[in-house]
Amino acid sequence: MRQIILFIIIVYASSYLAYTQPILKPQVIATAGSSGSAGNYYLSYTIGQTVAFTGSTANTILTQGFHQPNNRIPYSPPDICIVLVDSALGKNKIIWEKPLSVGYIQSYKIYKETSTAGIYTNIGTLPFSQLTEFIDTSSNPNTHSDRYKLSFIDTCGIETNFSNSHKTLHLSVSPNGTGNGFQLIWVDQYEGFTFYTYNIYRRTNHTNFAKIDSIAFGNTSYTDTTNLHGKLYYFVSAVRPTPCSSYGLPKAVGGPYSQSISNIEDNGIADQGIDDINSDFKILKIYPNPFSDKTTIFIDNSDMRGYTLRIKDITGNIVKEVNNIKTNKIELYRNNLPCGFYIIELKGNYLYKGKVIIK
Repeated sequence: MRQIILFIIIVYASSYLAYTQPILKPQVIATAGSSGSAGNYYLSYTIGQTVAFTGSTANTILTQGFHQPNNRIPYSPPDICIVLVDSALGKNKIIWEKPLSVGYIQSYKIYKETSTAGIYTNIGTLPFSQLTEFIDTSSNPNTHSDRYKLSFIDTCGIETNFSNSHKTLHLSVSPNGTGNGFQLIWVDQYEGFTFYTYNIYRRTNHTNFAKIDSIAFGNTSYTDTTNLHGKLYYFVSAVRPTPCSSYGLPKAVGGPYSQSISNIEDNGIADQGIDDINSDFKILKIYPNPFSDKTTIFIDNSDMRGYTLRIKDITGNIVKEVNNIKTNKIELYRNNLPCGFYIIELKGNYLYKGKVIIK
């Protein structure tokens, strides 16, 4: 039976040898092959080898390779999930999701729009195995918003096209010229996903952030007619209809992220004796991070001065506080904290900030 099938293939190929000549150009690369015969016909085929023979006399010899064009269709670019301002670090963060089982991605490349509109420059590369979050250390969200795009490099070293762009929110606050309160303005809409709602948050130096209102997409300003006095802090957020998470290997998960948070902006009123939220700080050393049960925080505290530890959720609300810490190594237990992203502050002789992910 195999000989009959092979014979039919050979006869068909012989009859249309002239027609198939354009296909049998040197456009292929070889790795393996085999051969067979039936009567006076002999067929030798390769997997991808440049065609050496297209026919002969008497006993017809055919060599056929599988076409592998140089200009192959590239993979689709990855999608950015969300960009936001990391309130612990005061820098922009780019987050994207990834399939955990894909073997063709080698690394991700993060791009940022330059001062020339539409021109992007590479600001970092992240291996596939790492958590899909990137902090733009060069960003300054207190002065302007930024656009970002993403691509990936496959295991053959080929880069995809850019993803669609995402743009952060930039908030400014000023006194309300027509009465009490303050005017919040974010000139540009968030760009990157379809959404319908902005949330407005406010806090004082003595309270946590709380949502004070929600307004529809399309608005770029809000007037807080509060009678509160002293220094107030604000941020706005674009509410993502479907939360997303960042992923690493083997089981690291960040988020979920449901809001693109703007920079935190105050009302410009001094409050003597209170540390400013944007004052200089040192970065905490935390290991392991992410963690599931326990992690350790390291600080420079050789003279054993007292520090206060505060853990905040992504909106700035304090979820845990420990006073009078006098060591240079603090063991932090998860206890009843749910999975997610948290901001850690240590205040004492210096101000330390960092972030942890509980998985």
